[in-house]
Amino acid sequence: MEVADCCALDDWWDGRPFDRILADVPCSASGVVRRHPDIKWLRRPEDIAAFAATQSRILDALWRTLAPGGTMLYVTCSVFDAENAAQIARFCERHSDAQRLAIDDRPDCQLLPSAEHDGFYFARLRKFR
Repeated sequence: MEVADCCALDDWWDGRPFDRILADVPCSASGVVRRHPDIKWLRRPEDIAAFAATQSRILDALWRTLAPGGTMLYVTCSVFDAENAAQIARFCERHSDAQRLAIDDRPDCQLLPSAEHDGFYFARLRKFR
């Protein structure tokens, strides 16, 4: 297990590719508003764009470390499309070697907050070259 700034590959990555990566990226935390209602007042519209930009950098950096045939699970606790499905769509446009893997016959999974759980998003990607 590595703990590091994943965008600073030269500081930690030894060049050996990973077969699996869990990218639990920083996000707006809009999916946990039930437990943290202050998020509604603390978040500003420009925060979403800033999180999306950070997420994009993280995805691009980690993708370099994934072995061909490896999988990455991208996860947020956000309900905003810019951090979720739109983020993954933009990533797949930038990376022709990325393939979405279905989750329960869907391209991704968005759970909205409910009494039983927080809101989460996840998408599974495979690097095929």
